Amino acid sequence: MATEEHVHALWHAFDSLDIERNGLASKSQLKVVTANVCTASGVKDMRKSVEALEDQYSDQKKTLTFEEYKKFIELELFSQGGLDFDKMFSVCWMLCSKVPLQRQNKILHDNDTYKLWRVFNRLAETDAYPLRMDHEEVAYILENIVIAMGRRWNEADFEDIRKGLPLMSFWQVLHALEVKFAAGLDEACVAEAVSEVYDEIVNEVVKKGLMTKKGHRMGSWKERWFILKHGLLSYFTHKDQKEQKGVITFNVGWKIESLPDKGNFKNRVLIQTEEHMKGDKNKYEICCPDPKTKQEWIMAIEQVLESCETGISPQKTAFMKRREQRAKRRQIKSEEEKKKVEDNEMFEKQKELLEAEKEARRIAEEKVAEEAALRQAESERTSELTALLEQVKLHLDEERQAKKDEETVRALQAKLLEEEMEKREELEKLKAEQEKLLQDEVRKREEVEEERLQHIKRLEEEQQKLELLEQERLAADLKLQEASDKLRSAESAQKEMAARAQDIEKKFLEMDASKQQKFKVEKPIGLARPIQPRVPQILTHRGAGAFTPKQFDIFKQIRLLQQAAGVDDSPPSEDKVCESEKTERDDNNETPDVIKEQEEKNKEIQNLENTENNQVIVDDQI
Repeated sequence: MATEEHVHALWHAFDSLDIERNGLASKSQLKVVTANVCTASGVKDMRKSVEALEDQYSDQKKTLTFEEYKKFIELELFSQGGLDFDKMFSVCWMLCSKVPLQRQNKILHDNDTYKLWRVFNRLAETDAYPLRMDHEEVAYILENIVIAMGRRWNEADFEDIRKGLPLMSFWQVLHALEVKFAAGLDEACVAEAVSEVYDEIVNEVVKKGLMTKKGHRMGSWKERWFILKHGLLSYFTHKDQKEQKGVITFNVGWKIESLPDKGNFKNRVLIQTEEHMKGDKNKYEICCPDPKTKQEWIMAIEQVLESCETGISPQKTAFMKRREQRAKRRQIKSEEEKKKVEDNEMFEKQKELLEAEKEARRIAEEKVAEEAALRQAESERTSELTALLEQVKLHLDEERQAKKDEETVRALQAKLLEEEMEKREELEKLKAEQEKLLQDEVRKREEVEEERLQHIKRLEEEQQKLELLEQERLAADLKLQEASDKLRSAESAQKEMAARAQDIEKKFLEMDASKQQKFKVEKPIGLARPIQPRVPQILTHRGAGAFTPKQFDIFKQIRLLQQAAGVDDSPPSEDKVCESEKTERDDNNETPDVIKEQEEKNKEIQNLENTENNQVIVDDQI
């Protein structure tokens, strides 16, 4: 059965053909539209309907208004039975959406835009064309979409749109949604919100959600996705609604009641008919997730059961109620405005009468006033002359009294002036004394400040001297520490040298004993001398060496011992000599006993080395 929504969809198709925007469309184009609509609706003889359009209007009439075309469609197409008029929505949408769907920066996809278009056609005004929607219905749609997107509805955001556009077309509603309320949001979020509003208004879904249902055969409890519409409650296996498990068709006699909790099954409700004993299929036991959801489902199903008695869906009932309330409000407002205009007109008329009366009264009063003024003029003149005479006498008395007062005031002023002069002289003396005291105080402060600066300067000099003494003390401590370290190293080297010297002396003794035993001969007689063994000398590129190889090895061992002890036999440079002399002077100044002892130890080591060298030379000569 065709509804106003189908007529609205047909108007959008007609409007897309109205290129000149004069409310007319070409008859030839309307023939094409009629053919497509008839084909989509399932009309068997589509040509007959097209020819009927040609026959109804003469060839001279090339264009038609929408009212004419609507009248033809209602007689020719909508009056037929057994047709599926819902398919004509896609045809009308295809004709009217070509240009708007190519808009830039769009947020809604084509399918979601189509859903919003269907919602617009369902709630649009039917009084006149072009087709528009009241701003209150637009606010209702946008509020539901904004809440479904998870945002808070703010009436102030819609106030500017309400003032500028009391009636809005579909494309204005779409533009307001995308620019004002959905800007910056995820497209999937906006699409889901539009789908929810589409299900609620077009598909007439009252409520949907997950609940647990008890089976009829096995009595097992399974979770199902329920969708409540006008007259029926469908349930599916999953939220995607691909597999439908059953439908509960409501009619008069059904009721819902709350059941107490039973074990693990809480928040139970029972849906049944008054004659549920006839069959188990007329009784359904369901568990809701929580008490709040349970109460919401009970109220929603009760609302649907009430709508079954009237045969009108809850959404359509709410829409009609909103329209009636809106019409009443506007009628009352119109009557109030009309009454206000009438009251203003009555007030203006009464105001004009009062002004006329007031003017006439004013003229009469002016005449009476003129006559009274003439009569009173003479009496006033006499009174004025008498009063003038009295005033002259009074002025003379006042003038005489004023002269007396003036003389008294002058005497007082002269006395006050003398007192003021005396006070001024005293103040000047006091000022001079204060300035003198102030200068003395300033001078004393300058002297104190100068003394303070001198004290500060001396304190800074003493502080610098103290810092220098502290630095010298730290340097002396450092030098003392270095001398102590050198002394300890010299003592350890001396001990090592003594041990080495003992070892060398022991070796010399052993060598002497072996040589004496080896070369022990009888004392020669006379001048005869035995032939002694010779030690071969080292031959270098400069000739015979000054030492034998054995002597060279001994010198090498002594050199290694000196290096280990920290003693350097290499000839010192001038800088090192100066530095050593300076260090020696500093050390003599600081620790003379330690340096003296160290020199004695170095001399002993040197004597020992000389003795060893001499002994080696003698042994080599032997």
